[in-house]
Amino acid sequence: MIPLVSIGCPVYNGANHIGSLFECLLGQTYGNIEIIISDNQSTDGTLDICEAYAQQDARIRIFRSSRNKGVLWNLENSFALSSGKYFMWACVGDEWRKEFVSVCVRALIDDETLVLSGCAVHLVSESGATIMAVDPGVQTVGIEPVARVKRYLEHVDGPVNINGIFCGIYRSDVLGALLPLKRVLGQDHILLALANLYGGVTCSKTVLMNKRWGGLSKNISSQLAAIFPDRTIVRTLHRTLPYVCRDYYLRKTLFSQSRLSSDAKRQLSFVLYRHYFTIRFRKSRKYLEKLWARLWYRLLVAFAKT
Repeated sequence: MIPLVSIGCPVYNGANHIGSLFECLLGQTYGNIEIIISDNQSTDGTLDICEAYAQQDARIRIFRSSRNKGVLWNLENSFALSSGKYFMWACVGDEWRKEFVSVCVRALIDDETLVLSGCAVHLVSESGATIMAVDPGVQTVGIEPVARVKRYLEHVDGPVNINGIFCGIYRSDVLGALLPLKRVLGQDHILLALANLYGGVTCSKTVLMNKRWGGLSKNISSQLAAIFPDRTIVRTLHRTLPYVCRDYYLRKTLFSQSRLSSDAKRQLSFVLYRHYFTIRFRKSRKYLEKLWARLWYRLLVAFAKT
């Protein structure tokens, strides 16, 4: 029997797109799947739509939180409820071609050294009518762990920062070792950098997924409000220095891994410092320049009104 693939769907007020999510997932050519809906106290009829689909297909299971516990908890909860050998997150609004699961699982079966398999991804507009960017994916197969981390960081901090591989298919035992997610902006980057210490990552060159622009992806403020709902000072710190905070936790997390030898940690230290002072430093500087420009603009507008 083909291995079970668990598909975790963390959702909150996704009534506009939850139907298309079910149509994409239930239409996959890979038949042995379970769809786990983790509803975070939706108020817009999402649960009614989910229950209607669940009555038609026994592969759908629905769980509802007693209160809204935040987006990161919802991601983790959808995984905790799963039972498959493989696991993927499916976010409301995204779309997949019918062969997505089959292609990704086949790669994991064919190569036991892989921990994650994905594909090239289109970033589309909220309406789905316009392709805004293309993420070709990343390959870290056949190289040493430190080199895998280096290649992934160069990819995710490159010109196209969709990080579509986060929505690929994981080996569940490895993902369980990587969780919980860090409570920091860029926690998906940290998770995937850590995953590359465990094994290789591969992406099909064929575009099999559309990732919809919108929701928390729109701006940093929305993401920080979801991660730190009651911590205003922490939100301000992360908003002012988002990349510095991410890189601090990235370094701390990677160096806490006992699987790394002393020599590997020295190599990784050099890689991270070089990466920060080349790619990340330039991005942080540009971000701060934009932040200060907006601040000065607001001050000038306020001054002009007086």
